Amino acid sequence: MVLALNIFHHFLKKRDIYYKFVNFLQNLGLEEMFFEPHLPNEPQMESAYKNYSNEEFVKFIIQNPNLEDAQFIGEAEDGRKIYKLY
Repeated sequence: MVLALNIFHHFLKKRDIYYKFVNFLQNLGLEEMFFEPHLPNEPQMESAYKNYSNEEFVKFIIQNPNLEDAQFIGEAEDGRKIYKLY
């Protein structure tokens, strides 16, 4: 199980780091993940290599370690959504 709350967006900011992140995800053996993506309109993401919407980011994460589905489980006080990926 992986707990990834408000962290993975840091790997979207630069191209070389993004591809290392993709490789990391593809080699990650897991059955489930709790994932909290960033808010795409945050100033820190303005010049990012990739800036996925929440739904796009969830789909991206699911595809890479070959998970099958996602379930919205709640929203943090700051508006960030939390998903269970499995």
